Amino acid sequence: NNLTLVKFGMLCIFTTLLISSHVRYSSICKQEIYPDRKVKSVMDDGKVTLDDIYISVKTSRKFHESRLDPIVKTWLKLAKKQTYFFTDGDDNKLNETTEGHVINTHCGHTKTRPHLSCKMGTEFDTYLASGK
Repeated sequence: NNLTLVKFGMLCIFTTLLISSHVRYSSICKQEIYPDRKVKSVMDDGKVTLDDIYISVKTSRKFHESRLDPIVKTWLKLAKKQTYFFTDGDDNKLNETTEGHVINTHCGHTKTRPHLSCKMGTEFDTYLASGK
């Protein structure tokens, strides 16, 4: 059931967001990255708002209709500004629906380590640049 998968995915995302650290350091060089970015810590006031949330959805062009349509038709309207779709192909219709939140990583469409690592790198860089 697609709705069950969507609910499970949202639960995983929110759980990860709540337990992840609010300070961003590179694990390789142990120095702060994007030091010019002002990041609001949830710890500042203890309240989490929708503006504190960043949702990343990784997919492939061939699955836009079958996997992303259920998201667009269900919970996307609740968090449209916070949700970004990372894919390996352009989709003008989806990009219009998401108000420009479809990012073509140009990383390739196979599930090989280089292609998946490339997509993950683009996701991570976009997340860091968001200031969330």
